[in-house]
Amino acid sequence: MELSVITVTRNRPQILAQKLASLAAQTLPPDRFELVICVNGCEQGSLELLRATGTPFSMTVLSFAANEGAAKARNACARQVEGEIIYLSDDDCLLCPDTLARHLAAQRRMPRVAVGAIRFEHDGASRAWRPGRVGYWNVNGANTSLPRKAFEAVGGFDESLSGYGGEDILLGYRLKQAGLSFMALPEARVRHLGPDPQRSGDLDKARSAGKNAVKIAAQHPELALRLGVHPLSILLKRVLLVPPLGLVWQRLDGVSYGYERAYLQGALKEKVNV
Repeated sequence: MELSVITVTRNRPQILAQKLASLAAQTLPPDRFELVICVNGCEQGSLELLRATGTPFSMTVLSFAANEGAAKARNACARQVEGEIIYLSDDDCLLCPDTLARHLAAQRRMPRVAVGAIRFEHDGASRAWRPGRVGYWNVNGANTSLPRKAFEAVGGFDESLSGYGGEDILLGYRLKQAGLSFMALPEARVRHLGPDPQRSGDLDKARSAGKNAVKIAAQHPELALRLGVHPLSILLKRVLLVPPLGLVWQRLDGVSYGYERAYLQGALKEKVNV
């Protein structure tokens, strides 16, 4: 086994069925990769779907009775993989037919962290993100590959982070500290069935991301500026989010205004507890 796909799913069986189909359509022969998937507390038939679906590739299914968070679920999957290369792939990300082949070829040339392209599709509209120069902050659970040994060496995802946000960038930073290089792989593409999380309007996710950013900055103060929770960053956001500038921002781009406002709320609430 050369490559192991890690996926976490919860309450999206229709999307999960499309995910499995995209993996079955890969040009990489099915005996060269596997899927290790965790059903992370699900009540809508995902576990039953996985048990009833035959796949040309090997599939290992794990399940948690309740939602344990993405970090813990991904780590549980990582402990079961057989491949030398780990490929992180969310359940709502559909791979183009050559995606796995491109990631594996890149890793064979030089083991490193490879970040592919993402096309966000939502309500009939789409927006493409094509990586250029990438760094640790670009690591994501949608289209990223890395050596399994490197993942294990840094301890995988930090399970102290709860809810949404931060676990990917912290993993990327620890991989950077361990000496791994990063590369853009724009030809390896996925379709993300849903908006960019920062454009989704999900304010609970934004608050959780702000909260986790403060937790990460407490461990790694050097990341505070990158995460937008440095005292100067917070001061600037406070100025920009209130009238009169806040009204202008809200009118020009209400979605980003709402996200940043909720992110700041989560960060400030967590700062009280740190």
